[in-house]
Amino acid sequence: MCGSVIEYNQKSSFSRLDNARKYAESAKNSTMRDRAFFKNIQSLDIQGRCLEVGAGPGILMSEIARRSPEVDITAVEVSQFMVTVGRDCVSANNLEDRITFVVGDVQDKPLFRSLGEFDFVYSAYALHHWPDLTRAIVNVTNAVAKGGILYLYDLRRVWWRYRIPSKMDFSAQSEHHICPMK
Repeated sequence: MCGSVIEYNQKSSFSRLDNARKYAESAKNSTMRDRAFFKNIQSLDIQGRCLEVGAGPGILMSEIARRSPEVDITAVEVSQFMVTVGRDCVSANNLEDRITFVVGDVQDKPLFRSLGEFDFVYSAYALHHWPDLTRAIVNVTNAVAKGGILYLYDLRRVWWRYRIPSKMDFSAQSEHHICPMK
């Protein structure tokens, strides 16, 4: 018999450097999973300042930066070990001048205020880890500049979409939401 367990805060999963490295290796091999994500990102023709929330080992942001040379990315990640692995990934791709890591939690309102506003704010495969989804959504929404885009991409658990403020328009699909800011 199969079952599933949803864990919202998995800091302990990445509480050791070797676990973060194992996760990074697994993520590198998930190209099939990421294909739709990158197709959607490419269609948005992103430019300017970008913010990745729940950046993990830096694989997605490195690929975005490689594909879109006109973007600068700030990456927020709660696990110091993931940040260490992410910085290694960014360095291996020679992207240190365009990607900056910040150790921090999506729940931290003062942190998000200090980061400023971004043309493109995104999160991929992280929402299901956020314990206080309302606070997290408010923080990421406030980080989007006027005319910018909020892009949320996660597993097929779309119950969270109802917590996104109604001031946004949706292009609602089963796995992601693109929210142009008015």
